[in-house]
Amino acid sequence: SAQAEEEAAAVAEEQREVDAQMEALSGGRRELADRREELTARISELKLTALALEKESEAAQAAIVERLGERAVIAPAHMRYRRTASVGELAWLNRERSVDYLALMPVYLRAPQAERERARRLGGRA
Repeated sequence: SAQAEEEAAAVAEEQREVDAQMEALSGGRRELADRREELTARISELKLTALALEKESEAAQAAIVERLGERAVIAPAHMRYRRTASVGELAWLNRERSVDYLALMPVYLRAPQAERERARRLGGRA
């Protein structure tokens, strides 16, 4: 009957919608799994870099101790790097000589990447 055909068509349409939703969900899961693999690989790279830096730091420390002997004073690990609190404390201690933070300008050891790429595109003319 016509009513049965209409109902069958409606059910078939709903089935197509459900199939499309399931495909979207499974595709999303694949993308998330791929992204997770990328992030896991990046974490491994970063851990290797950190390990290499730690070994390099240990070698530098050993060279300092070797050269200076008993005169060498090596800061404890928790004091070897700049920390936000340390920078803030130094700023507070030197507040009489402070400058307006808006007046600060970066000093680049080399031109920023965008400028280097622009110069390369212009054939060395910048």
